[in-house]
Amino acid sequence: MHQIIFIQGASGLGKSTLAKNLHKHYKGVYIEQYMIPDFVTKDGKTQITGAEEDETLYRLMVANIKEFVSLGYKNVIALDFNPVRFRDIPNDFLGYDYLIIKLDCDSFEQNWKQMKNREKGGLVDEKLLREEYLIKQKFPEPQLPNQIVINITNKTSKEVFKEAVKIIDSTKANLNYKYVMPDKRCYSTWVLADKINLED
Repeated sequence: MHQIIFIQGASGLGKSTLAKNLHKHYKGVYIEQYMIPDFVTKDGKTQITGAEEDETLYRLMVANIKEFVSLGYKNVIALDFNPVRFRDIPNDFLGYDYLIIKLDCDSFEQNWKQMKNREKGGLVDEKLLREEYLIKQKFPEPQLPNQIVINITNKTSKEVFKEAVKIIDSTKANLNYKYVMPDKRCYSTWVLADKINLED
């Protein structure tokens, strides 16, 4: 049993499906970013920027998670962060008993098929997905503390769930580590936002 289980991965890989199944299994807490109340401005006049929105969402998620932990809840399952925010988690949760379950897929075709066929919609953008795969090849994400990767290639959601449960039940979190924040170019949203040339 862990305090927190973060779910990470590209769009269309089944993060929500896995998280909901883990929530049913462990009967802990389930938090997605969309659950944060709506907000538009700080002063009722000036609309906040995208960067301010992202910062607000992330900080409120962190506060929610830590409050549940302080109240004694275990297996708080959290997901749907801006991908680059996973760089912050090792700093913000140092000393906490957490795991990051990262879903990965070697097959663009499988990822694209899953993205198109989700039951409740979500992002469907083939161009963005192709760019994410190019970024992954050029700027591989380094391993984060307490992060375990599950390669979902050719696996069903049931198989991914069973593998995740086995990992969660058998892995002891490292509570004391030294951490150097990875280059932001390793994370697709930042690479695209900063218009970094993939050909460089």
